[in-house]
Amino acid sequence: MNIVSYLQTQQPQLRRQFQSALVSGHLSHAYLLSGETGSPLLEIAKFLAKSLVCEHPSPLADNVCWSCLRIDDGNYADIMIFDGSLATIKKEEIQGMEASFEKTPIEKAGRLIYILHLVENLTIEAVNSLLKFLEEPHQEVYAFLTTENESKVIETIVSRTQKLRVLPVDLNMIVALAIDQGIPLQDAELLAHFYQDPHKMKAILEEDFYISMRDAFTHFLEALASNYSKAHYIAIDEIIERFTQKEHLRLIIDMMLLFFGDILALQNGQEPSLPSYVNILKPLLKRFANLEEALLEITLARGQIDLNVNATLLLDHLFIILLKEYIHDHD
Repeated sequence: MNIVSYLQTQQPQLRRQFQSALVSGHLSHAYLLSGETGSPLLEIAKFLAKSLVCEHPSPLADNVCWSCLRIDDGNYADIMIFDGSLATIKKEEIQGMEASFEKTPIEKAGRLIYILHLVENLTIEAVNSLLKFLEEPHQEVYAFLTTENESKVIETIVSRTQKLRVLPVDLNMIVALAIDQGIPLQDAELLAHFYQDPHKMKAILEEDFYISMRDAFTHFLEALASNYSKAHYIAIDEIIERFTQKEHLRLIIDMMLLFFGDILALQNGQEPSLPSYVNILKPLLKRFANLEEALLEITLARGQIDLNVNATLLLDHLFIILLKEYIHDHD
């Protein structure tokens, strides 16, 4: 993603807010970047961090100087990045960071920076350690925290940060950009709900787990149109028992919310969010009694992913809830 262009065209308010702080010298010691799922939060946080140490800022990072390039490569000594999308951020990591930041900066910019991506994925112990660090900010230490769900970030962290809001980008525009990059329409529509960057979409399309998951889920939907038993078997054999990792669990639940949310929308005479899948969804319009309750349960389960629940048991529970609303009239 061209993050400079993205901020200029899609996030001008955020860009102006941070640029004004840079120019005036009124930088906050900690920023909280919040945005919807799929927003390039980590990329924005890295760019803002670069702007604090760039060798030729104008006033934001030029993205081509030696310092900026080293940050991209992950070998800038005075910046530490913890990615909560990959694993829960633990107390030991926060404490190790704090110990490192007690030392004098190594780089000539003289600033120490840390990025916590998806701060809602910190353990309780890590949150407590972070709070102590935020309460007594060290001079020339700056933090960029990100979240896809501000309501899950405890108020004591929110109150100690300057908020920067990443606004939603028009979904149709993302789909169009993805198609321009050679991404098939159905994948563009589906992935646009999770990623705002067509380059990320292309990378996901090269992942076997995504292709397998997409195909298994559409196979499940097609079976649901006429054969409950076959659909139940597919749910167990092709989905529940195969996708057990945390990142897989998040994506499959999001797919459930999208597809069955579209079935509900079509039942109510509304436009679906995945129009290219209508031919798969239409045969299911009369196959479910009360999708609202099932979708509510799935939404609640989505928030349990980061609690280290058993993926197999959670998926099994969700498919039971979903299939409970299935109308058996011609199996």
